[in-house]
Amino acid sequence: MRRIFYLVPLMLIAGCMSFNNAEVLVVKNIPPKYKPVVEMKVGDFTQKLNGEGAARGVASNNSIANNALINILSRWKSKGLIADYDPIGKLNKKPDYTLTVNGYRNEDMSWMGSIFTGLTLYLIPSSSTLQYNLNLQLQNNKDNKTYNIDVKDSFTMWQHIIFLPAFPIFMVGTANMFSDLSMYSYSEFEKQGAFKEL
Repeated sequence: MRRIFYLVPLMLIAGCMSFNNAEVLVVKNIPPKYKPVVEMKVGDFTQKLNGEGAARGVASNNSIANNALINILSRWKSKGLIADYDPIGKLNKKPDYTLTVNGYRNEDMSWMGSIFTGLTLYLIPSSSTLQYNLNLQLQNNKDNKTYNIDVKDSFTMWQHIIFLPAFPIFMVGTANMFSDLSMYSYSEFEKQGAFKEL
């Protein structure tokens, strides 16, 4: 029993770090005078593993899609591009636009690599790349005009003991990916004529 007790701290020695793969153009948007209210909606969204089939991960398809929308819209709001956002039916005021996400998230990884990483207490590294392939549809709720963009970006999560000190910032690559993706998406919608004062 005592031997097991001493092994517990060793089992907790694990490190991971995410890295943004920067697949979209980095854009800086100027906050407009008109800031619309946006509601969010999940359409047809699935998860894939190594590019095959519809594979459900730890979280549901709806949860992954909702998380992507929140990451996009929270950045729009923090950058002063929109006034507010929330899921359909949750807003206190009538939304100006509805943003719907369709598409899939694909995870490329090696089961064998992950097993070796775990068995060696993270001495042997492994990685997985999560790519978001999104179709974003923005609907103007006043005139029902719709704007569509396809955007994809990804981050790679490395697991290795050397990343243990990076634990407080291990999701920085993921955050940077969503920041790039959200700003690029807004810019593309704006080019199509969206977000003009209603």
